[in-house]
Amino acid sequence: SNDIFRRLSAGLTFGYRQQLNRDLNVMFAMKASFSQDKFNLLAWDTSDPLYQNWSNNGFKQSLFGITPGITVYTGNFLIGISSKIALTSEEKFSYQEGKFDPFGNATIATLSYDLPIGENLLSLSGNYVIIDDEPNFYSFGAKIPLSGNISVMGGSRDLVEVFAGIALTFYDKTSIEIFINNFIGDNVRNNVPIYSIRLKAFDIF
Repeated sequence: SNDIFRRLSAGLTFGYRQQLNRDLNVMFAMKASFSQDKFNLLAWDTSDPLYQNWSNNGFKQSLFGITPGITVYTGNFLIGISSKIALTSEEKFSYQEGKFDPFGNATIATLSYDLPIGENLLSLSGNYVIIDDEPNFYSFGAKIPLSGNISVMGGSRDLVEVFAGIALTFYDKTSIEIFINNFIGDNVRNNVPIYSIRLKAFDIF
């Protein structure tokens, strides 16, 4: 979220894993997600039909989507592909073709590798994203362990957006991650930080 755009989302993922051999696994997964967006829009001309549409809806919208995907992985290597499909059943705005999803329908390719460093792992990752009606982009990042329970993270998207964060791990495989994103360069808007918090939990019991 930032001062202009806020998104609150929740999702549920179901996956099926098949072990191919001693080291190689394949997983098929389906994620269903719901998002509630809120915009703080300013307009020079409040009679603009598009602005009036958003104003009449309280500058809010709800989105529902599914994301099927397949992942092949070993103990320290992962490659996968998934496709985000937005399902928007609510009534369309008269001056807007469907809903506005700043993340759009997308196909995402993911690659990651965990490099052992002593008893910890240095995690390297990269993504390439193809978005409908928008420029494609790539991202890369690293997660560097400081101890068995604390890691720092950093990376960039298209070398114009950078992010950094910290991850705290507890119960072995449950972690909370806190990020801050910002934009750099002369061709993008500066000083628009985006904050996010993620809770990752599995194999607790």
